[in-house]
Amino acid sequence: MIIWVIKIQRALLVERSTDYEVYKATNTLANVSDIELILKLHKLHKSCCDTVESLLKEGGWNVTRVPITQLSIYKTTEFDLLVSAGGDGTLLKVAQIAREQLVLGINTIERHDNYGSLGGLCTLRASEVGKLEELITGYYSVEEWERLGARVNGTELPYLALNEVAIGPKRFYGTVHINVEFLDVSEYFIGSGLIVATARGSTAWFTSLTNGHRIHPKLKAYGIAAIDPFEKRLKYKWHSITVPADTITKVTPLRPGVELVFDSLAYTTHKLAPNDRVEVYVSSQPLRVVRV
Repeated sequence: MIIWVIKIQRALLVERSTDYEVYKATNTLANVSDIELILKLHKLHKSCCDTVESLLKEGGWNVTRVPITQLSIYKTTEFDLLVSAGGDGTLLKVAQIAREQLVLGINTIERHDNYGSLGGLCTLRASEVGKLEELITGYYSVEEWERLGARVNGTELPYLALNEVAIGPKRFYGTVHINVEFLDVSEYFIGSGLIVATARGSTAWFTSLTNGHRIHPKLKAYGIAAIDPFEKRLKYKWHSITVPADTITKVTPLRPGVELVFDSLAYTTHKLAPNDRVEVYVSSQPLRVVRV
């Protein structure tokens, strides 16, 4: 954790699209069985966003509010703070365009019974937005969350992963043939792929592949996990492993049909060719996350 000394004056408030908005835009509201719940969640989300915008403006900040579908048309370098209003999915998308800026994740619809978001990556819940007054007065801290980058044939890809980098077939039920290298391991691998996960991201896909294993975020390390390896055909030296943060994981596809994707976001997908040299590593650009 570090204490931030730059005064925040310009904030970009990025809000997720609600199910109600999606159904309305696609003219499918008539097909929704529980329209009352959909509308209730929509109103809860909008109310939270309205409150956040109002509090920040009352604090003298210049606030621009934008739906996440229009995020690409804004120059995010013009803002000091990026506010993600939604859940973890919204935060992962906002994190993709964050470099030096501070990021605050607000879970606008808290988990309750069978609806809402867990918001595990969000540092503020809807019921806590009153704490934004502390942020406005400068009473906050900043945490630096490690992210993963990737190079293909020596060229850095323009994305960073807060949770994980996945390498596998285009279709989840396919099979890949790849060579994997890290530390003293060099192995020909057949299976449904592998993921390289940050410590913070190890609570997501990684933990489901490793029978609940997680990596404490204070450790300078990341995890590698195989997806459905063909155990009967090969004796792997590893199925999952935690490696030091300065380790570079190298992957070489041996057949066509392999893709690399950051945080399961489709638009970050990079198609790999046989014999491409992929390197996954801890980026020098962490996500700077605000906590109040």
